[in-house]
Amino acid sequence: CNLTKARWREGDALIDLRTVDLGERPRWLLEPFIEYGGPTVLFADGGTGKSIFSLAIGVSCASGQPIVTPKPPAVQVAVLYLDWETDKATHAERLRALCAGASINITTMLPIYYRRQTASLYESASDLARMIAEREIGLVIVDSLGAARGGDPNKADVTLLAFAGARLLN
Repeated sequence: CNLTKARWREGDALIDLRTVDLGERPRWLLEPFIEYGGPTVLFADGGTGKSIFSLAIGVSCASGQPIVTPKPPAVQVAVLYLDWETDKATHAERLRALCAGASINITTMLPIYYRRQTASLYESASDLARMIAEREIGLVIVDSLGAARGGDPNKADVTLLAFAGARLLN
């Protein structure tokens, strides 16, 4: 435990940014919405379509087809949809409607995995990281950040933990 704690506190090694090869991967998974290397937060009033828009981004990334942007995603990836709000039937219905509207054969795209969540993102991060690695998932959708934080939404510490959890997912 002490070694693990020490390694965690140590953090990643220093990197000289002048030596980083920019050609390692594209900057964007889905330009201009999903950039590699960190979280993207979609913010709007409740009931304005954030969940459907997020799922449409997922369909685009899983199918390789441009749905919400004029250009297709840089790479086609499997998607994990983590849900603290709705249920699998609602998202399955939305998935089929999005695919039908975009003329995408749902059987030929990469998977969009769904998982109903109750624990916070941070509390679930180690199990989720294992699933992400095992299934080679390239995009994780968190619906919604407010619920994924767990705890009092007015406290900064729960937000910081949620983003720490997202970082653990890599």
